[in-house]
Amino acid sequence: MADYVNFGPIIASVNAVNSNVMQLNRLMRHLESELQFTKETLNREINNVKTQIAMFRHEQKMAGSLQRALTEIVRVRQELESKFGTQKQVREYMLGILQASDLGLITKTTISKCTEELMISAPKYWLAPCLIALAAWISNNKPLANRALKEALKRDEEKTCLLFALITRRVNAGRVSSGKEPTNISFIWLSRYFSLLNPFKMRTSIISYIDAYANGIFGIDKDNICREHIDNWLRRLEKNDPDFAKEQKKYWLRVFNSKCPDYAMVDEYRALQKISPEYPRIVDYVSKLYAIDGQNGVRNYFVDIMDERVDKEKLINDIDKQLMNLVTNYEEDEAELREEEQYLNLVKEYNGDEDKARNSVYFLKSLRKDEPVNFAKRLSDSILDKSVSLSAKKTAISLMRPYIEEAYIDFVNQDKDAYPEKINLVIDQKLCLDSGVEPYKWEGETINGENREELISSYKKQLEELRDKTVNAISDEKALKNRKTGIILTCTILFAIIPVGPIMWYKAHKELKQNAFRRQAIMKAYNDIIASDIADINNALDARINANQTVDDFNKGAHKDSLINR
Repeated sequence: MADYVNFGPIIASVNAVNSNVMQLNRLMRHLESELQFTKETLNREINNVKTQIAMFRHEQKMAGSLQRALTEIVRVRQELESKFGTQKQVREYMLGILQASDLGLITKTTISKCTEELMISAPKYWLAPCLIALAAWISNNKPLANRALKEALKRDEEKTCLLFALITRRVNAGRVSSGKEPTNISFIWLSRYFSLLNPFKMRTSIISYIDAYANGIFGIDKDNICREHIDNWLRRLEKNDPDFAKEQKKYWLRVFNSKCPDYAMVDEYRALQKISPEYPRIVDYVSKLYAIDGQNGVRNYFVDIMDERVDKEKLINDIDKQLMNLVTNYEEDEAELREEEQYLNLVKEYNGDEDKARNSVYFLKSLRKDEPVNFAKRLSDSILDKSVSLSAKKTAISLMRPYIEEAYIDFVNQDKDAYPEKINLVIDQKLCLDSGVEPYKWEGETINGENREELISSYKKQLEELRDKTVNAISDEKALKNRKTGIILTCTILFAIIPVGPIMWYKAHKELKQNAFRRQAIMKAYNDIIASDIADINNALDARINANQTVDDFNKGAHKDSLINR
């Protein structure tokens, strides 16, 4: 009986172990999956908690900001009342007087409240003595009016002069409407106001006052006492800067050049660009004429302004609005508190969102920003500013006209001498054929396309000669000779093992066919390019005629030497 080892139990044990290992692996994978799911769930919960905490903190912050704003509003308003309550009262009384259509309708109660005590209770506020002076003048109390006026001029001479210039304008308008003779008192005040201004630091409002003055809203300045100040501002600018006139001219040259169309936009001259070396000189000058007299040219811009009818009713409303703004504007120290009050109100409106409130205040402040600039820049900017009325633009143009016209003449003449009397036409091409690249060049010249037929005939003759020469260079002599030789050999060795004759005949026949095809292709290529080039010549001549016509029309124009008609 042979000895043997029974491996069955061992194998069974190994299988059992393997089964257990596999089961353990499945269990491990399951546990890993469960662990990953738990981890992801936990992370989500943590993120949710973090989000909720952040939201809670944000809401707490907003609530705290809102509560602080509500508390601070009370403090700021109390401070405004304690420090500037009298100023508010002064503004209200002044507005009450100004808003009355007839000074005779103002109640005695309003006037009686405007006593010297009000002026004393606001020791630094310029408007308080102005109010007392106005009330005293209405009450015919000349001594009080003089004392108050003297005090007002001491506190703020510039604002006081402007205020009474605007008020006396309304008084004069009332006198005229009732059939009485106007006085020149408004011009005296306005002249004094103008004398105090710095031409190197002018604010936007000056345009409104000059426009109103120029259009007779203040009446007729028979002695030009105000106009002298306006002219003097420009003289002072010129005296201070030796290059002032040059700088003004440069400014307007930049404006005019900005209106020139790009080369790519001048479609009708692209044909010239293709074959005329003089194209840049042509389009440089003609584009300037387009900038002047084109559909959106500067001449139309200025004509539209100068031809606009002045709406005096609107000017009166605008100047009265300036008066109300002058009265209601806060002084610097009060303005700071008013801005803080505005910010706190916005925090309240935005439920405690301080960032949003701060951005809103910054934006509103930027809208009110009015950096002072020199008088010339203020005028020039107003001419191009879309928000400025046409009437104000017209007034600004009348003052800046010498500089604008000088720049205009330079602009027109800048490229005038470079405009070519005669142009060259050059076609320098390379024709791609199956035999290689065939270069060709044709040149011609013209003044105004008067020799169109001659130019086209010259071009056709040159190209057709080149075409025929190229076609004729493809000779059939060798193929015909091979064909003849092949026929002879075919007849001589008709039954030879190697049919040399038929082969030579076939090759010659094929070559003749290929030559015919090549000649046909070359003829077509040349005929196509001739047709294309002739079209280019015609288009270029048409563009040249168009350009010359544009130049002639401009030179014949009644206003070629002046941009502004009047």
